[in-house]
Amino acid sequence: MDLFTPLLPFPSVRLAGLVVNLNVAGRTPGEEQAHERSALLRATQREFRLGDRRARARLSAGRCDQHRLDVQRLGLAQKLALLWEDYQGNQKRFTYNDLRVYSNTIAHFLASLGILPGERVCLFLDRVPELYIGFLGILKMGAVAQPLFSAFGDESLCVRLKDAGTSAIITQKKHLHKIRKIREQLPNLRHCIVVDAPQASLQEGETAFTMEQVPPVEHFLIYPTKAESPSVLHYTSGTTGQPKGAQHVHYSIVAQHLTAKWVLDFRPDDIYWCNADPGWVTGTSYGIIGPWANGITQAVWTPVSTPRNGTSSSRGTALLSGIRRRLPSAC
Repeated sequence: MDLFTPLLPFPSVRLAGLVVNLNVAGRTPGEEQAHERSALLRATQREFRLGDRRARARLSAGRCDQHRLDVQRLGLAQKLALLWEDYQGNQKRFTYNDLRVYSNTIAHFLASLGILPGERVCLFLDRVPELYIGFLGILKMGAVAQPLFSAFGDESLCVRLKDAGTSAIITQKKHLHKIRKIREQLPNLRHCIVVDAPQASLQEGETAFTMEQVPPVEHFLIYPTKAESPSVLHYTSGTTGQPKGAQHVHYSIVAQHLTAKWVLDFRPDDIYWCNADPGWVTGTSYGIIGPWANGITQAVWTPVSTPRNGTSSSRGTALLSGIRRRLPSAC
């Protein structure tokens, strides 16, 4: 039974505060580890199946120190989760423990702004680390992630933000001109968060936030979502009329985990590259949730500009093969 083993980065499975009391007397170290693993799986599966409120309270108790030990025992904390490179050759590496801490930091920052669970938070970013890790942070604090394709113009952006009643948008300075142009048409948009600009360069209603420069948040009490709580809001392309919102729920991670595992044939030592932009459903389901729910290392390349079809050029293929040569220990 390994169905739920790798789902650690995702709040949907409520593992962020998981505490399981074990009677380990008389067990060998190997038996103890096997028993712990089995208990973790049973507890998680029970919550999914029954929606037991008391079990949810126990699993979400916020005992982060114990959770960190659980992650380490399952062997994912120090595994590479994200290998990122931009068109200039700048590179960053993030482990699964980095995902945990940085997504905690983002979740804490959003909550400190007064953003409430259930509100829509738009991710309007190129394929930078903040897009992928910010997605997890939004889910952790109970809001609904609304990833949008960063090549959209101001009109396309406005239609989707207005329809969703979006409360906050996370973006880059290169896209600020689009948001400023439509801001007055968006009465629900209270916060514009910019990940790569100093506060002094921003206008009223715009807030600077640099994920890797603010104090890291080691402990964050994840919002206790239910299986049918909204998690992601995608929009159609609008080629046959007005763009339509398609809302996903937290329980969809089960299908995304299984389809990614079986259809893409993930193996523990794989390095995976999804060429779709997370502004579209494939880039989220199989470019964020699917691979990380399976404990896979994935490579992301940020082109100089995002093509209109949402896919990268052949340069990404060279990146992927280069990563395999440079980091054989991660392969």
